[in-house]
Amino acid sequence: MRVSQIIPIPAVILGLPLRESENPYLVAEVGSTRIEVEVEECKEPSVAAGATDDLAGQVVSFAKRLLKELGLDACINLKWSAPEGTPRAGLYASLTAHILKSVARAYGESLEVYEILEYARLLDDLETGWGAWHSVVDALRYASLMGGTVVYRNDEEYAKLSNTTVRGFKESSLIVKEQLFDKETLGPDLYGALIHTVGVLVLEGAVRVRDSNRKPSLKPLIQLHNHLAHFFWGLSTPEGSILSPGLWPEFERIKLLD
Repeated sequence: MRVSQIIPIPAVILGLPLRESENPYLVAEVGSTRIEVEVEECKEPSVAAGATDDLAGQVVSFAKRLLKELGLDACINLKWSAPEGTPRAGLYASLTAHILKSVARAYGESLEVYEILEYARLLDDLETGWGAWHSVVDALRYASLMGGTVVYRNDEEYAKLSNTTVRGFKESSLIVKEQLFDKETLGPDLYGALIHTVGVLVLEGAVRVRDSNRKPSLKPLIQLHNHLAHFFWGLSTPEGSILSPGLWPEFERIKLLD
């Protein structure tokens, strides 16, 4: 069976993976790519992809673990074409979500969105730093399956807000080490207040997206988001870009075109 389709590529617009927090993320579709998944039964299971970069290696490893865990005697051939500037984290999340969905379909199964998120998380072999960072990948996967703009917190709290997309591209990747400030350095009350601020920031963005008939006014919220990313990680970005958390320990600087 061969499945060829255009899939959304998302990026986190608002939300930060802070230690000891479980805040939501506002995630929007910023681009798209075509993926082709071919699944055939064979005696010696294998996975092949047209690309050979590090990301392709992670995607191939994901698909190999999928075959192994399900005990499938299948060969998978993968092809995709992502434009330059495609966010790396969003691409990984989208490809792996749709590979899992396509393989299930090849064997007559139709997975619910929550099942794809749960199974894909188990098949990941990603360093996550801490729990809040893995939720970034979950949020990106949910957005890739739904399209448009979504809000995601955990397995029980998520929603598609609108079909609104945000045009943008990745300018650069920024590697971080540890948070510069946490509960130990700031004290529990102040740190808790900042975690709450980040959560409220995302929820305000979600309300604006949900209630807007046109382009929502997210600029001041993105500016605050960037200031908080600078405070916690020392990152900076010019106006008109977003410091978007990606695959740990990486942020991606996303240039907005809208």
